[in-house]
Amino acid sequence: MSRVQRNELYPELLGNNSMDPFSAYVSASRAQMFMTHLGQRLCITGATPRNIQSGSEREYGKYTFRVEMPEDGTILNIVPRYRQSYSQGSIPGNMETFVIYENEKTREVDMFVLSDYCVNHQYFGFKYKRTNDFNQIKPLARIPKGTVFLDSPSITDEGDYAYGLQCNIAYMTVPGVAEDGIVVSRDLLPKLGFRTYETRIIEWGKDCFALNLYGDEKKYKSFPDMGEMIRDDGVVMALRSYDRPDLAIVEQSVDDCMKINHTFDEKIYAPPGGRVASIRIHHHLDDTNIADKHMDGHTQMYDQANRQFCKQIVAIWTDLKKKTRNNVKLSERFGSLITQCLSVTTDDGPEKLHKVHQKAPLNAYRIEITFEYEIIPTTGFKLTDTAGG
Repeated sequence: MSRVQRNELYPELLGNNSMDPFSAYVSASRAQMFMTHLGQRLCITGATPRNIQSGSEREYGKYTFRVEMPEDGTILNIVPRYRQSYSQGSIPGNMETFVIYENEKTREVDMFVLSDYCVNHQYFGFKYKRTNDFNQIKPLARIPKGTVFLDSPSITDEGDYAYGLQCNIAYMTVPGVAEDGIVVSRDLLPKLGFRTYETRIIEWGKDCFALNLYGDEKKYKSFPDMGEMIRDDGVVMALRSYDRPDLAIVEQSVDDCMKINHTFDEKIYAPPGGRVASIRIHHHLDDTNIADKHMDGHTQMYDQANRQFCKQIVAIWTDLKKKTRNNVKLSERFGSLITQCLSVTTDDGPEKLHKVHQKAPLNAYRIEITFEYEIIPTTGFKLTDTAGG
């Protein structure tokens, strides 16, 4: 009597194909395409869980670029990069918050960062969504390891991985479906939108000044604030050089500083309609800045806010040393942050530091502007199904 041998596909051996509940019924080439397509997918706006699931969706949902409690620990301090206030001239928005905690087992002081967005690519990323445990982050709160505070928008409240969009499909012979093409309705396209992030790095101050492109006659504003949109012409900033021999005094008037000279001015572009997601300013107090003081007010607002943040981090470190009689244990991550903050807080003290980037001295100002914009797919974009089509 012969024994019946089971023929079973084990999910742990299928890789990405374990996400397809019908993987046993597709060809090897289609299965290979689905595996590669799934690894290239983007976080779309209207992601929904599959009606028919394989069971691996919940397991995949455990491994995202989430922000969670690294170890069992107690929250010591919560420090936002830019503090919010109702005073005139305050920074509208805060891009990241630093949470400092003490590891319950090792008594080491460590930190993690709550950011608005996640980018692990040159362009593509996604905006974090807060979980129900986000409100647990309070001083002196004891939080267990693995508590998730921010997660991917592709993860449902139940923990499933919603990597695509459930749609009604009609198999038809129409011109648009030639060569594996897919025709979709226009009202579906916004649900397939995705976010991209780009950064522009700009230096100025020693031999050029920034034009007043985002301000008015009363307020000099060289670049947009966080949350504001890029101009319709795509210009993020424009710089006017002092070295031109024909630079007349009239070209530095209030009215002229609001107009771009497309022949001589240096222009930094970004896609129109992008929204500013974060701004970082690097400035040394000893650097020579030949711009007039009224031109620097907006830039100085970000510089002063960054200095206040750094002073608070250094003050927390000083207080920890005092409480532990100089025996505080710091993680490498938190120690690196303290070093960065010391480089900012000591540039106007007796211990002078000269800031460089890749061994090149920085200009008077260096700004890193990251902006996000949503792309809605249109003709020519890539779309696939779970059969690799």
